[in-house]
Amino acid sequence: MKDFIRFVPGERRSPAVRPEQLEVVFQALRRHFPHEVSWGPPTEDAPLRVTLPEGVSARELSEWARQEKVIFSFDPDSKAQAHERGVEGARDAMHLYWSHLERAEVEEGIRRLGKLIVRYMDLAARFGSSPHCFIGP
Repeated sequence: MKDFIRFVPGERRSPAVRPEQLEVVFQALRRHFPHEVSWGPPTEDAPLRVTLPEGVSARELSEWARQEKVIFSFDPDSKAQAHERGVEGARDAMHLYWSHLERAEVEEGIRRLGKLIVRYMDLAARFGSSPHCFIGP
């Protein structure tokens, strides 16, 4: 896989989502993401929302992921909006569009993201978790 793995809405039309496709995604998430990461069931034609651990910046993780040839989307204002509404402990989230990807792309992309999340959490534990304080992988 020389090209980027794109967990974003693409030009390729996504076929109808099959239950076995979704199971591939969930198995990869369970296998590669740390247990501090959570996700909910996707709705039809919507991305899978993956909530990141406390202190992990989706924006910064996105920059790291690009270096590893993985692209995902996120809402840069969601955490700030949650705080404005009085929600305590709001965390950043990734949005993974996956139905257009092949099984191997899903597995490899989630594996790469999982390694980055673990690396980010390790650096945050050692040096503190202020946003935008890490250079990257």
